[in-house]
Formats: sequence, C-alpha cells, structure tokens
Amino acid sequence: MQKNNLELICSISELVSLFEKKTNIQGFLQEVVQLVAEHMRTDACSIFLRDVETEDLILSATTGLSAKAIGKVKLAPGEGVTGQALKKLTPINVPDGPKDPHFKFIPGIMEERYTATLAVPIVHGLNRIGVILLQHSVVGYFDDKDTRALKTIASQLATLLENAKLLMELRKNKKIKYVQQSFKRPYSMPCSTESRGISIGTAVVVDREQKEQPLSDLNQYGHSLEDFLKALEKTECQLEELQKGLEEKLSDIGSLIFGSHLLMLKDEAFSGSMIKLIHQGVFPVIAIKRVVSEYSKLLTESQNPIIQEKVQDLKDLGHRLIRNLSLLGESEGDYTGQIVVSEELLPSELAKLAAQHAEGFLIYGSGATTHISILARSLEIPLVHTKDAAFFSIQDGEILVIDGYQAATIIQPASNSIRKYYDLITTHKSEKEKPAKVNQETRTRDGKNIILQANINLLSDLAIAKTNLAQGIGLYRSEFPFIIRNTFPSEEEQYHIYAHIVREMPKEEVVFRTLDIGGDKVFSHLPGFQEANPFLGLRAIRFSLKNREIFKDQIKAMLRAGALGKIKIMLPLISSLDEFLEAQEIFSHCILELEEEKASFCCEPELGVMIEIPSAVLQAEELARQADFLSIGTNDLTQYLLGVDRTNQDVSNLYNPLHPAVLRSIRIVKKAGEKFNKPVSICGEAAAEREMLIFLIGIDINIISVDPRLIPKVQKEISGIDSQRAAGFAEDLLLLNTTKEIKEHLKGF
Repeated sequence: MQKNNLELICSISELVSLFEKKTNIQGFLQEVVQLVAEHMRTDACSIFLRDVETEDLILSATTGLSAKAIGKVKLAPGEGVTGQALKKLTPINVPDGPKDPHFKFIPGIMEERYTATLAVPIVHGLNRIGVILLQHSVVGYFDDKDTRALKTIASQLATLLENAKLLMELRKNKKIKYVQQSFKRPYSMPCSTESRGISIGTAVVVDREQKEQPLSDLNQYGHSLEDFLKALEKTECQLEELQKGLEEKLSDIGSLIFGSHLLMLKDEAFSGSMIKLIHQGVFPVIAIKRVVSEYSKLLTESQNPIIQEKVQDLKDLGHRLIRNLSLLGESEGDYTGQIVVSEELLPSELAKLAAQHAEGFLIYGSGATTHISILARSLEIPLVHTKDAAFFSIQDGEILVIDGYQAATIIQPASNSIRKYYDLITTHKSEKEKPAKVNQETRTRDGKNIILQANINLLSDLAIAKTNLAQGIGLYRSEFPFIIRNTFPSEEEQYHIYAHIVREMPKEEVVFRTLDIGGDKVFSHLPGFQEANPFLGLRAIRFSLKNREIFKDQIKAMLRAGALGKIKIMLPLISSLDEFLEAQEIFSHCILELEEEKASFCCEPELGVMIEIPSAVLQAEELARQADFLSIGTNDLTQYLLGVDRTNQDVSNLYNPLHPAVLRSIRIVKKAGEKFNKPVSICGEAAAEREMLIFLIGIDINIISVDPRLIPKVQKEISGIDSQRAAGFAEDLLLLNTTKEIKEHLKGF
C-alpha cells in the first residue's frame, strides 16, 4: 500500500484535531502513535519519553508492541537503536534491526515480528524529549522520504509532547499544600514606548509570582458544578477555535501555540481537582483559583526553565475559565477590554495574549526585549515599559490608559480624560484607514533612484509591504517562528514559510537573514543557554555554526524556496572572514545534499554578510571580496561600537547612530563595497530618520530597508533630499568629532 504524502502526514490540522476528542494524556499519546502509524503505513509506532532525573527512555505509547509494556520498558542512555538516536540527535534508519550492533532485543513485547527500524529524536529547543520509533516486518522498508517525514512529525510534536510529559511528571510528583507604596489616583506614569498607539482597558496582572488578586464579588460567578462544567466546555471550544484561526492568520508563528492550554484543560488531574473541591462545597471560582495557584507553585519551584515558563500558560487558562464562569453577560473568555500588566513577558506569551485580544501591554523595567518590541509593532498593539514604582501598586480591574505617543500610562484616569483618549483613538483609526500616498519608485529631489525595501518579521507584514509598494524584502527576520514556538521548526515547516514570502513577492528580491538569537533576542530561557554576558555570547551566526543540524535545516529550506523566485541569504553578526568561509562551506554541503535528494532549489544563491560589529568593519574589504553583498545593521553596529546596551534605560541616552564612530564605520563599509563592486544596503531602524537618510544618500547608499509601515514616511523624506547637496554634507559630517557638532550641522541642511 502506498504511503501518504508529506503534506498529509504533516498536517497541523490533524494534530489539532486530536485535542477535539475527550481524552486524557495517555489517550492523547495513543492517538498520536496510531495516527502516525496509519499515515506512514507501518506495522508499529512507539513513543519513548526521556525521564529527566534518570535520563532513561521510557516507553510511553505504542501501537504494534504489547500495550502491557507501556511504562515498564526502559532504555538506559544510549541503549539500543532508540537510545543511540537520542544520544547522537540524529535519525537512525536500520534496514534489518536484529543485525545492527546497537540493536537491543526486549523479550515479551512482541518486537520479534519486526526488522526494519526508523528512530527519530524528539527535541524541543535544546531539550531532549524522547524518540519516535517506527518498525516494520519488511527488511529495508523505510527510505529517505520516510526519514524526512518523521523528522517533520517529531518537530511538530515536540512542544505537545513536552507539555504532555510535564503534566505526567506533575501528576507523579504532586505534593500540593493548601510593600507596596500607595500612589494617589489618577496617576500619570512615565514610560518608554516600544510599540506606538493608544489603548484603554482594565488592568490584568499576569506575573509569574504568586500575587493573589482578591475577587470583588463571588455573586458575579456561577455557583454550581453545572456552571463550572459549562465554563470548562466553553473554554475548550474557544481554545480550539482560537488555534484554528491562528493557523490561518499567523501560520508562521501560530503552530499549536495553544497546545499546552488544551492539554492542561483535558488533564483529568487538573480539572478533576477543581471538580473534587466543588463537590466539597467550594465555590467554582475559588476552586479554579486554588488549583491554578497550587499547580503554579509546583511549576515555579521547578529547576527547569521550560517548566517555569508554563506558569503563564496555566494562569492564562485560569483567567479564561473564570471569565467564562462570569454571570455578567456573554464573555469570550479572552482579554478583550483588558491591558496586560507584567514584569516579564516572552514573545510566545505576548503572541498568545495578543491573539486573545489584549488591548495593550505595560511591562516593568527592561522586560521589553528587542523581539517583544518588534513583535508588538508587527501585531500593531501598543506596548510601553516603565521603571516607575507605581507599577507595583496596580491592581486587577483598575482602569488604565496606555498612551504610546506621549510615552505615559495613566492609572484610574478621570472620566473626561477617558473621553479625550477615546476621541484620539477614533481620530488615529480614521487616519490609518486613509490610504498612504506612495509612489512606485523612490527618488530624491534631484531624481536619484533609491531602492526602498521592507524589513518583515511575520508573514502578516507582507500585506503592508505590498500595499506600500516595497521594492522587495531587504530583511526577513527568520527567528520569529523559532522564538514564538520556543522550539526549532523542521526544514519542511520553514520551507513553507519561506516559499510563501517568495511567492508573495514574485518579481522582487527577498533577503533572508539566517537565525539571529541570543543577546536580548530571547532563547536565553532554554536549558544550557544561560549566559553571563549574552550580547558577547553564543548568538546569531555563532549559534548556527555550533548547531549545524539546525543551521543546515534552515539553509536547505531557504535554498528550496529560492527555486520559486529571487532570493539572497544574509549571515548575521559575522565577526571574521573565518566565520563567513565556514558558513560558506556548510552552504556547499547543503547544496550537495539537495542535489542528492533531487530537490528543486536555488543552486547559486547570493550569500551576504550583515555588518554589525567593529571587527567586521575592520575586515570589510576582505568580506566584500568574498561575499556577494554587504548589509549594515545600524542597531547592533551602534550598540557594539559604542558599548551601549540599547535595551538598558540607564545608558540608552548614549545610544546614538549619529555618533562619529558609527558614521565613519558606515563609510568604511560602503567604500569596501565599491572597491569590489558589491552592493551595500542599510536595514537598521536609523535608516528611517531624516538625519541619517541625508548622510546615507550623501555617501551614495541607494538600497534602504525599513519597517513596511514607515515606507510612505521614508519615501516622503527622501523626496525632499537633494543628493548632490547631501554628498557635501556627508563629507563635512565625517570630519566632525562630536555627536553634538553633527546634529548642529545637520540642522543647516
């Protein structure tokens, strides 16, 4: 019988549909192995999960082996073909298992019927979850296509299985035990704006610490077991619909991001504990809060940062259950009409809360990382952060106004202020709905052509880029599907994302930047990824070169997408020619592998370098000689040249792209490109500012990439700049020695 194609096997909708069945965790695992076995047309499929304490692999679900072996069969680290797959973190395809030197025969589980064996490790981020194992009676039954398909399945299941494993551990180890300064209201709290806009709503505090917020009135909530069961059912339906909607609207980051919510909701121990308390006479809303608090405490006490991260998922689920239990009119159970107040927020958490219609975000201190800020802007939701101690006085239910234009948050504003802000929201909305005036080409006042491209973060940014007539994608930040899912998408999943981008821009150039994580760009919460100085640590190209399998999956996916259009691939944070040459060699290996796989791909990709650190500036000529193009990332270049953490409010005033060292470095890179006839582009935020545009145009940089929403503004600024006059100004600026002198001189343009 013919095996099903990869598209069917990897269908996200099928995995989501598993949640629609009433099942416990063990039932879910059984559904997984049966579904995979059916699509792969194999005799047996099993899942082994790794025990965190002993590191043994434990048979947790199977079809084809004896069901009595579940939970009893254990493999020591590296034991058997299965153990070797996890130890080496690579798929192992054995045509005839009993003849393999690593084969371990386990009597009594009916394994003697099978010969062909295919074992694929399941990895969540850098965390080893377990192994998915296929077996068949025909020798050599599994081929390379099967391996590739099973790798994709393992990648998609990684987050779900991590959550399932977490709930199983909680059940096994469950040991449940049953100075704030006041500020006069209204209070205007100074903030820093990360994503502009105005939002009005009631506060909902979502910190991971156990800060119990009192319930205002128990009579606002259903009192009976029937009320609770209705809220439980309503919550499940909402989450399933929400997940399906995300798969359609945000397919690049929406993959199963509500998986842990659904698994927790269906866990009999979790909801069962609430039902037991209700039977004992506890009000349903109190039962929900108590069980959520107990589980949150267990998660918080864990030494595993991945498990700690689930605290917000748990509280999010409790919030939805309580809102659905409310008797005050129809509720969608989400964050409509609410502003999220949090000391810390991960990109995955922001995506989940934004998808549930949160009105805005207020973060404390430096909790707003670069990727949080970028994501909020792409999702067009206001986000500010503050260092004001009044933050800690905010209580659930207080009215907040976030003013992302004036960089302030007002706590309990007066009624006339609220009306004023509602009027402003209406005004901004009507202005936003007016089509921006944008021309097909971007030219300076004296007619010089400038190629104006878009920096995109999510697939949803493409529509804005096209509406604003972007002349290509100058930077696609490929890390968002990684950081939102908190795991590594498979080659196949990445290919579909990259192919979508290329298809949407069929006549334009698309520049893919390889994975840029580390520093303030979240993944530091993963096991083994905590660093004393992350900005100088394992980030960007360094991470990719150290994790070659992850890097190769990404390269191959990009090259395959390149068969559909015009692409370039850019390497971030290159610090030396050695790194570029090492990456170039890996590209060559990927091309050979794709040729062997007979895949359609771009066989001669343009490979470029992102100039972001001083050593790259000093080696600009050597890099220009070898690379196909250079792109200057002004954000990191400014940060590393000046030694300023741009996310640190205490030194943010020192972060200035108009610093003489930054301008001179940009000029050095441009000269290097000219010497070897290689294009030089700019893709940092500074390129959207008029002062920097004068300098860039003055030194003859004519490829500029900015946030797609800023294209009309930047095009208008460029149209008012005379390139000949800018050239003279640029020469003057390069001779000045202080930022103050540079700014004063630019006032005369």
